[in-house]
Amino acid sequence: MSPALPQPYQPNPLLRTLYQRFFSQIQVDHAWVSQVRELAAQGTVVYILRNLNFVDFFALDHLTKQFDLPEIRFASDLGLWVLNPMGKGWLNAIFPRRDTTPGDELSAALTLGGSAVLFLKRPPSVLDVAAGASGGRGLKEGDELVQGLIQLQRQRREPIFLVPQLFLWTKRPDTRGTRMLDMVLGPREWASPVRTIGQFLTNYRHVELKAGEAVNLADFLRSYPDASDTALISRLTYTMLRRLERERRSVTGPAEKSPERVRQEILRSPRSRVDISRLTRTGKSEAELLEQSLSMLKAMQATPEGATRSVLAVALDRLFGRIYAGIDVDQEGIERIRRESKEKSLVLLPSHKSHIDYLILSYAFNEQNLPLPLIAAGDNLTFFPMGPIFRRAGAFFIRRSFGGDALYPIVVDAYVRRLIREGYPLEMFLEGGRSRTGKLLAPKFGLLKMVVSAALAVPQRPVCFVPVSIGYERVVESYDLELGGGEKAKEDAAGLLGATGVLKSR
Repeated sequence: MSPALPQPYQPNPLLRTLYQRFFSQIQVDHAWVSQVRELAAQGTVVYILRNLNFVDFFALDHLTKQFDLPEIRFASDLGLWVLNPMGKGWLNAIFPRRDTTPGDELSAALTLGGSAVLFLKRPPSVLDVAAGASGGRGLKEGDELVQGLIQLQRQRREPIFLVPQLFLWTKRPDTRGTRMLDMVLGPREWASPVRTIGQFLTNYRHVELKAGEAVNLADFLRSYPDASDTALISRLTYTMLRRLERERRSVTGPAEKSPERVRQEILRSPRSRVDISRLTRTGKSEAELLEQSLSMLKAMQATPEGATRSVLAVALDRLFGRIYAGIDVDQEGIERIRRESKEKSLVLLPSHKSHIDYLILSYAFNEQNLPLPLIAAGDNLTFFPMGPIFRRAGAFFIRRSFGGDALYPIVVDAYVRRLIREGYPLEMFLEGGRSRTGKLLAPKFGLLKMVVSAALAVPQRPVCFVPVSIGYERVVESYDLELGGGEKAKEDAAGLLGATGVLKSR
């Protein structure tokens, strides 16, 4: 009598209702569904997840059943009793008279036609975080099982497909540096189940399942015929983590650092030190120039905050729902941007007819689960209270005129170069100011020249320039006074309050 296939996990009725209520809200790419079905027809599918988290398992298990994909019959380190509460009797027929290992269980599940989930890492514990043992990268978890997959692939002709999966429970970027909350709930990038649930509840409208490029294990082994098993495990794990990281960064953007740390790293970079030291010929000491550079960076720097962006997302959703009949987004263009953003830094070049431009573009990126851009704004927008809000939303402020200051362009170049190297999407308006007629204005090349120069100075990070057209049936501003020959009014809070009349129209 042949051994029975281990049964997939079956939640109790209460949990099944909760899963249906919450996990059905997760955004799933239907291309992923088609890909998994095609791979399952050719061989065996093993779902790869980055770090051990039972919430990820429950969500993936629910979605594989919802879309009728290969069901999970083994999950590393979650305890097989979860999947097969009747015990391990089915294993005794395969491995008689000896204790079974997780590798045996994985091999048996796949041999009998099932699928599996493999976690590559596990989140660091409180003690691990405090001791810095993980280095911020999680701790080893799946090496033994990766070894088992390699051995199993060598024994069979049909390929095993490793499909990296990633749940984006939050759009907040990773953190750099240990915080008290990280020690209790786990770092944002290696979240504990408690933190994952909190992220999900605060971001359930935008939770997304991302799938990286699958690896054909048979082809992978043929590519490295002379490599040792240790080297194969290391290379395969790195490949999976790299593909998962690329998908995650396409939503969260670069890791978050404190503003003070960013400024210090910019001023300590070799190129900045060389450029600043050259100006000592003007009679100022290097210490004085560094102090001035630090002051310029503070005035210029964007300090994006997740809380501010979340509040603005809610406010803009209500604002645009009130004043616009609808917002049409070029989905094909968005998908091109999504593909390019996985390997390149984006420089968005939108048309500029209204102050709504930078709001609507960030709003569209947020709705599409793309990293929000950092926006180059004129220093005329630093007025209270909007200046501090814009800065926390992701705006950085550039003087409209450098006034012959030799130090200022050095600081701007160093800052922009840093943003490109880190992979931040940038947004800048080539026209320099808003068009009052609706027609495109002649471009101003000063900031663009700096961005191009900075991009060329970071050859290891490709840059993609993205022209964006933003059109309106009617803009919210009134330009009648200026079109009639009047002076352009200075941006201030009074002008902002005067523009609230737009809320009365649609």
